[in-house]
Amino acid sequence: MLFKYVLAGFLLFGSMRTSAQRIIINGEETSRLLRWDDFRGSPDHGSPYFAFTYWNTSYKYDGFVFKGDTVKWKVQITLDLGQNSWKKKDKVTDSLLKHEQGHFDVGILCAMELQEKFNKTVFLKNDYQAKLSAIIKETVDKYKKMDLLYDDETNHYANREQQWKWDAFFDSKIKRAN
Repeated sequence: MLFKYVLAGFLLFGSMRTSAQRIIINGEETSRLLRWDDFRGSPDHGSPYFAFTYWNTSYKYDGFVFKGDTVKWKVQITLDLGQNSWKKKDKVTDSLLKHEQGHFDVGILCAMELQEKFNKTVFLKNDYQAKLSAIIKETVDKYKKMDLLYDDETNHYANREQQWKWDAFFDSKIKRAN
């Protein structure tokens, strides 16, 4: 499914609670798997696809302090299942939901990598905004490509062998709460 996500621009907010990424599904902070009732958007009946998963990433930071030539701040990444995610009710299956979970997992991996990069990068006074923008662009572009590759290799979940390989990849990278 082409471009199954909407990058909602990286929005700046005023305060931050922690320095870890957050996952929001229908307004609830959680690490659970997706359920069909999470897909609340209106289906695109003109689309050949049976479901569509949108995810949004954003960041916020808690002020920053200049220490010498460096900028010190704590950045928090949030991944949100988009309200426009949809399904065609007469086409839903467990295997399709597992495939759609994979698209959301691409978003989780993107958020995890952004958080890691923000935590490890030394930002300098004279280029912190450019460096921040470069990290965002590079990382998001990487995961846009991964999302397209995922659909291409799995043939939108029709290629079960490739789907299982991707499922194993996601499971190896993402630690989920029980």
